Amino acid sequence: MKTELQVPSDLRFLTIVEQWLLSSLEVELGEHIDWPRQSNRLRLVLAEAYSNVIRHAHKDQ
Repeated sequence: MKTELQVPSDLRFLTIVEQWLLSSLEVELGEHIDWPRQSNRLRLVLAEAYSNVIRHAHKDQ
């Protein structure tokens, strides 16, 4: 699987990134793992990682 999404470094885009990534992962992994349980965990990790990336990108501004 190879996908790419380019979005501005702005927290307003978190929902778009979250939906894109989780949908892509569900297609690949949904039948192999407990998807409802794992998707909640992934959602939390994604929110943390995305906010860290944005914070880092804007730290000198």
